[in-house]
Amino acid sequence: MGVAALAAQKTRLPVGFVGMSAQTEDYADDNTYVSPSLDPPPTPHVFSVPHLYATVEATGPAISDFPLLFKALLDIGCPSTVISGSMATSLGLRRFPLPAEEDNLSSLTDGPIACCEYVKLVLTSGNGAWVSKTIYAKLCEALPVPIILGMPFLSSEQIVIDSDDRTAIQKSSGFDLLNPCIPERVWQPDYVTPPPTPPKPKRPPRVPFERVPPPELDGSHHSRRLMAAVQNRIERPENA
Repeated sequence: MGVAALAAQKTRLPVGFVGMSAQTEDYADDNTYVSPSLDPPPTPHVFSVPHLYATVEATGPAISDFPLLFKALLDIGCPSTVISGSMATSLGLRRFPLPAEEDNLSSLTDGPIACCEYVKLVLTSGNGAWVSKTIYAKLCEALPVPIILGMPFLSSEQIVIDSDDRTAIQKSSGFDLLNPCIPERVWQPDYVTPPPTPPKPKRPPRVPFERVPPPELDGSHHSRRLMAAVQNRIERPENA
């Protein structure tokens, strides 16, 4: 953590050192002839490479709309996950007292780094394609980066870092924190106006009971065939 915090105070770019090649068919001085070199040019030596930063999002009580987007430093040399005081304040995270035995961080010069509180938060990446577990981060007011994701985070999330390919892939999901695959946005189809609903047929008006005609008991409203069958059954019950 000390190396990451010290390097983050001043951004430096990787610098390559190239050795000076021998002179080609030229004279080093007035009396000496230098023959052309047959050796291949030396390979550039890289003394510095950029840190591994993951673009993540977080929200908290102080965030009312979209999550806060920021860069998190991945550091396998940091034994803790540490968040800056300004980031915790921006998110409005609740602060909890840190156990005394966990106030154990120090810098390269063995100077103590005071951490008396901790916070809890959840990180997301790739527009919500990846969501972390609840992170317990020590709070350091003077931390020069928003958050350092140290060994507790990397081990609990099963993050495998490849410094050559510059990847940080979660073993369980295959999600790469350093190169997040943002899902394509699915556009909602154009709204189609449905056809108008046909009106329901109106009910016939109710007839008052006083105006209801008496029922026809003579069977005049039935067919002759039916009435003949009824009459036959009445007159000849033995045929039933």
